[in-house]
Amino acid sequence: MDAKIIDPKEGKADSAIIMLHGLGSDGSDFEHFREELAACGAPVEQARLILPTAPERAITANKGFLMRGWFDLLDTDGVGASDEPALVESARIAERLIALEETKGIRRDRIFLGGFSQGGCVALYTALKLDRPIGGIFCLSGYLPIESADDIEHVGQGILSPIFLTYGKEDNDVPPVYPEISVKELRKLGATDLWSKGYDGVGHDLCIEEVTDLSDFLEKSLEASR
Repeated sequence: MDAKIIDPKEGKADSAIIMLHGLGSDGSDFEHFREELAACGAPVEQARLILPTAPERAITANKGFLMRGWFDLLDTDGVGASDEPALVESARIAERLIALEETKGIRRDRIFLGGFSQGGCVALYTALKLDRPIGGIFCLSGYLPIESADDIEHVGQGILSPIFLTYGKEDNDVPPVYPEISVKELRKLGATDLWSKGYDGVGHDLCIEEVTDLSDFLEKSLEASR
């Protein structure tokens, strides 16, 4: 797996953040993510930042052009029906990255998995597949890429992880209805520690208020694990 790993500037890592990029991007988009979170108050100076890059694949919603993506989008509007085999494959990559951090001495309750847009979709989907909870799962401008909670035969204990889901209310790429439905579906699937918020005037992008709220989420989760 192609992944950039950014260790703390000094000392030993005491936590880990696995950040999955969006469609057509790569891991380098979030090279400064730890510093941005720390500037907003998150106690992540000693967090190891793991930035995997998705493989190239033909994206149906983009006329079959090759792009770096965690799964294919089968609907022409760019959301909705998804490529389940690739979703499963990407979730397994996320699971392996979590397991690798455990082998490096990072406790599971101090490991966070998140992503932006399509990366956030994978993070939420992985919550259904994990056999045990982790420190937290966050999805920024994404959604849960399933048709219905009723179609899921088995949900792992990862759904009990703290979950943070945010979106822009003016997002034309991932319309707000998708994350709003996702919140309902996640609760049906067993999520009990779920925080969600939409941001006025924000499109398919991150705003400072959103990063601040994520920082608060990480701080709360890290404090609970001490």
